Amino acid sequence: MAKRNQKRRRSKPPAKKLQSALPTKGNYYDLLEIFNMLNLWYFDNKIKARISWGRRPRSPQRSHKEFKMGLCSVKDRLITIHRALDRELVPLFVVANTIFHEMLHIKFPPRRKNGRRSVHYPEFQTAEKTFSEFEKAEKWERDNYDALAFF
Repeated sequence: MAKRNQKRRRSKPPAKKLQSALPTKGNYYDLLEIFNMLNLWYFDNKIKARISWGRRPRSPQRSHKEFKMGLCSVKDRLITIHRALDRELVPLFVVANTIFHEMLHIKFPPRRKNGRRSVHYPEFQTAEKTFSEFEKAEKWERDNYDALAFF
Protein backbone atom coordinates (compact mmCIF):
# COMPACT_ATOMS: atom_id res chain seq x y z
CA MET A 1 0.00 0.00 0.00
CA ALA A 2 2.87 2.39 0.77
CA LYS A 3 4.29 1.88 -2.74
CA ARG A 4 0.94 2.66 -4.34
CA ASN A 5 0.64 5.91 -2.35
CA GLN A 6 4.23 6.78 -3.22
CA LYS A 7 3.48 6.45 -6.95
CA ARG A 8 0.38 8.57 -6.57
CA ARG A 9 2.39 11.37 -4.91
CA ARG A 10 5.03 11.34 -7.65
CA SER A 11 2.59 11.72 -10.51
CA LYS A 12 2.37 15.13 -12.17
CA PRO A 13 -0.37 17.46 -10.95
CA PRO A 14 -3.20 18.19 -13.38
CA ALA A 15 -2.49 20.82 -16.05
CA LYS A 16 -4.90 23.26 -14.42
CA LYS A 17 -2.73 23.39 -11.29
CA LEU A 18 0.40 23.89 -13.39
CA GLN A 19 -1.24 26.86 -15.13
CA SER A 20 -2.44 28.42 -11.89
CA ALA A 21 1.15 28.61 -10.63
CA LEU A 22 2.12 30.85 -13.55
CA PRO A 23 1.48 34.62 -13.50
CA THR A 24 -1.23 35.37 -16.07
CA LYS A 25 -2.88 38.47 -14.62
CA GLY A 26 -0.98 41.66 -15.31
CA ASN A 27 -1.79 45.25 -14.48
CA TYR A 28 -3.84 45.65 -17.67
CA TYR A 29 -4.25 42.25 -19.32
CA ASP A 30 -5.12 38.72 -18.26
CA LEU A 31 -3.17 36.43 -20.59
CA LEU A 32 -5.16 33.31 -19.77
CA GLU A 33 -8.42 35.06 -20.59
CA ILE A 34 -7.06 36.22 -23.98
CA PHE A 35 -5.50 32.79 -24.66
CA ASN A 36 -8.81 31.01 -23.94
CA MET A 37 -10.72 33.43 -26.20
CA LEU A 38 -8.27 32.94 -29.09
CA ASN A 39 -8.16 29.19 -28.53
CA LEU A 40 -11.96 29.02 -28.86
CA TRP A 41 -12.30 31.39 -31.83
CA TYR A 42 -9.35 30.30 -33.95
CA PHE A 43 -8.26 26.83 -32.81
CA ASP A 44 -11.47 25.06 -31.65
CA ASN A 45 -9.86 24.75 -28.19
CA LYS A 46 -7.20 22.39 -29.59
CA ILE A 47 -4.12 24.31 -28.43
CA LYS A 48 -2.92 22.73 -25.22
CA ALA A 49 -0.35 25.04 -23.70
CA ARG A 50 0.37 27.16 -20.67
CA ILE A 51 0.85 30.92 -20.77
CA SER A 52 2.66 33.36 -18.54
CA TRP A 53 4.06 36.85 -18.29
CA GLY A 54 7.84 36.95 -18.41
CA ARG A 55 9.87 38.01 -15.40
CA ARG A 56 9.84 41.63 -14.30
CA PRO A 57 12.78 43.76 -15.48
CA ARG A 58 15.38 44.27 -12.73
CA SER A 59 17.18 47.30 -14.10
CA PRO A 60 15.84 50.87 -14.28
CA GLN A 61 13.76 51.71 -17.34
CA ARG A 62 15.71 52.30 -20.52
CA SER A 63 15.30 52.00 -24.28
CA HIS A 64 16.07 48.65 -25.91
CA LYS A 65 17.12 48.24 -29.53
CA GLU A 66 15.17 45.03 -29.81
CA PHE A 67 13.31 42.53 -27.67
CA LYS A 68 11.07 39.52 -28.16
CA MET A 69 7.44 40.29 -27.42
CA GLY A 70 6.67 36.61 -27.00
CA LEU A 71 8.37 33.24 -26.82
CA CYS A 72 7.03 29.74 -27.26
CA SER A 73 8.66 26.57 -26.03
CA VAL A 74 6.96 23.92 -28.15
CA LYS A 75 8.63 21.17 -26.13
CA ASP A 76 7.32 22.53 -22.81
CA ARG A 77 4.11 23.87 -24.39
CA LEU A 78 4.76 27.17 -22.65
CA ILE A 79 4.06 30.63 -24.08
CA THR A 80 5.76 33.56 -22.37
CA ILE A 81 4.73 37.14 -23.12
CA HIS A 82 7.03 40.10 -22.43
CA ARG A 83 5.82 42.39 -19.65
CA ALA A 84 6.40 45.42 -21.88
CA LEU A 85 3.02 44.53 -23.42
CA ASP A 86 1.23 44.88 -20.07
CA ARG A 87 0.87 48.66 -20.26
CA GLU A 88 -1.94 51.11 -20.87
CA LEU A 89 -0.36 52.32 -24.12
CA VAL A 90 -0.52 48.82 -25.67
CA PRO A 91 -3.90 48.01 -27.26
CA LEU A 92 -5.57 44.67 -26.62
CA PHE A 93 -5.33 43.72 -30.32
CA VAL A 94 -1.51 43.93 -30.12
CA VAL A 95 -1.38 41.63 -27.08
CA ALA A 96 -3.87 39.25 -28.73
CA ASN A 97 -1.86 39.23 -31.98
CA THR A 98 1.31 38.34 -30.05
CA ILE A 99 -0.43 35.51 -28.19
CA PHE A 100 -2.00 34.27 -31.45
CA HIS A 101 1.44 34.24 -33.10
CA GLU A 102 2.91 32.18 -30.23
CA MET A 103 -0.07 29.78 -30.30
CA LEU A 104 0.66 29.17 -33.98
CA HIS A 105 4.09 27.85 -32.97
CA ILE A 106 2.27 25.05 -31.10
CA LYS A 107 0.09 24.29 -34.14
CA PHE A 108 2.99 24.60 -36.60
CA PRO A 109 6.10 23.35 -34.77
CA PRO A 110 9.60 24.02 -36.18
CA ARG A 111 10.65 22.02 -39.23
CA ARG A 112 14.01 21.05 -40.62
CA LYS A 113 14.69 21.76 -44.28
CA ASN A 114 18.13 21.16 -45.80
CA GLY A 115 19.55 20.86 -42.29
CA ARG A 116 18.16 24.26 -41.24
CA ARG A 117 15.49 24.92 -38.64
CA SER A 118 12.48 26.84 -39.97
CA VAL A 119 9.83 28.34 -37.69
CA HIS A 120 7.98 30.87 -39.88
CA TYR A 121 7.46 28.78 -43.01
CA PRO A 122 4.75 29.62 -45.58
CA GLU A 123 1.89 27.71 -43.87
CA PHE A 124 2.69 29.51 -40.61
CA GLN A 125 2.72 32.91 -42.32
CA THR A 126 -0.58 32.22 -44.08
CA ALA A 127 -2.22 31.16 -40.80
CA GLU A 128 -0.79 34.22 -39.02
CA LYS A 129 -2.67 36.52 -41.40
CA THR A 130 -6.01 34.93 -40.42
CA PHE A 131 -5.98 36.91 -37.16
CA SER A 132 -8.72 39.49 -37.68
CA GLU A 133 -6.57 42.46 -36.63
CA PHE A 134 -3.22 41.23 -37.96
CA GLU A 135 -2.49 44.22 -40.25
CA LYS A 136 -3.66 46.72 -37.62
CA ALA A 137 -1.46 45.12 -34.94
CA GLU A 138 1.60 44.95 -37.20
CA LYS A 139 1.17 48.63 -38.13
CA TRP A 140 0.76 49.64 -34.47
CA GLU A 141 3.95 47.76 -33.54
CA ARG A 142 5.92 49.47 -36.33
CA ASP A 143 4.54 52.94 -35.50
CA ASN A 144 5.02 52.60 -31.73
CA TYR A 145 8.15 50.50 -31.43
CA ASP A 146 10.20 53.21 -29.70
CA ALA A 147 7.59 53.61 -26.93
CA LEU A 148 7.11 49.85 -26.73
CA ALA A 149 10.86 49.21 -26.42
CA PHE A 150 11.19 51.57 -23.44
CA PHE A 151 10.80 49.47 -20.30
